[in-house]
Amino acid sequence: MSATDAELVVEMRGEDSEAAAVVVIEQQPVGGDECNTAAAAEEHGTTAEAEDQEPTKVEGGFEWQTMLCAECAPAPDIQTDSSTQTSENSTPAVIEEEAQVAAASALLKRVQLDVTPKPGTFTLLMKTICKLAEISMEECASFVCSPPCETFTLADASNLSRNNHTRDHSDPTKPPRSAESCKTQLDWSRRRKAINHDNLVRRIVHSFLSDRKEGWDYELFIENPVGSLRQRPYMRGESFEELTDRKTVNYCAYGFDYSKATDIWTSLKTWKPAGRTGNGRCNLGACGRGTRGRNGRFRHRQVIAGSADRAVKGPNKKKQLWRLPGDLTAEWLAALGPPQPGKDVIVDVFAGGESWRAAVEAAGYGYVAVDITALIPN
Repeated sequence: MSATDAELVVEMRGEDSEAAAVVVIEQQPVGGDECNTAAAAEEHGTTAEAEDQEPTKVEGGFEWQTMLCAECAPAPDIQTDSSTQTSENSTPAVIEEEAQVAAASALLKRVQLDVTPKPGTFTLLMKTICKLAEISMEECASFVCSPPCETFTLADASNLSRNNHTRDHSDPTKPPRSAESCKTQLDWSRRRKAINHDNLVRRIVHSFLSDRKEGWDYELFIENPVGSLRQRPYMRGESFEELTDRKTVNYCAYGFDYSKATDIWTSLKTWKPAGRTGNGRCNLGACGRGTRGRNGRFRHRQVIAGSADRAVKGPNKKKQLWRLPGDLTAEWLAALGPPQPGKDVIVDVFAGGESWRAAVEAAGYGYVAVDITALIPN
């Protein structure tokens, strides 16, 4: 791999030691394998090495420095000693040069962002992402978001008898479990996780509302399995409900072998779910992704939970379960329409396995992948 194929990893640290963000702009060789930049940075200790280097302050109260991922750096022609450490004058130039290369080659941009809440930054999530990815808000046609579902899932209620729940299911608004219910460190950890997930989704919602007030007109897409998220007050606020529609779809209607009922909140009100059934729902087996027994009951070929013989299996089970159907992303992008001059970027928040990427690129948009990392330590 040549020097131009190497990743530029920029670590940014805020004044609070808990806050950090990493921007990765990666150039992928034609026909080559994609580098897992976040995993490589962690595996090869680039974050730890950064703590021993002298940072440079930049706009926004963050500090940044550059380094090459040990897995991708093609030493001997790339130096990773003090000559590659940043200075007050050289760092912005390096970043700008790498961003220009990426833009010219229509390359993937990846942003890894720690969203630990800090005073005064609660409504700045989208703008922060744009700054780190070095794109403008004007360029963003949409932010598509798939926040963690672990504490919102319906399955959380089944953990009540084992005291493994994260939310109070006796309250119709599904808040985090009470402090009084926490007897062990694990209980407190589960409560904290629910609080973290609430803070994260609330921040997305508030950022969107704030941006709309300022005139930014990107379209929003938030998805989560049917469960507690639809009950949370911040998803039911008058302003948010006026600007978005909530649609419920089943993944089987979009070609998957399991149903997975999923809520989608979107500001793109021209999108009407269709899938293969006409309305995006399973419709009691109209999806055709299973068989019908003698009693007339329809059984999907796979299930997310339940019968072991029909369970999703394999080494990539989690990645599969987190993935959005390609038919669904393509359908929504078709409703969004083709990219317009100066408004041709889709930002995939919680990118994970990049289930949006193929459809986004097929539609002619630029793709920015965002990995949301730590929230508040448990």
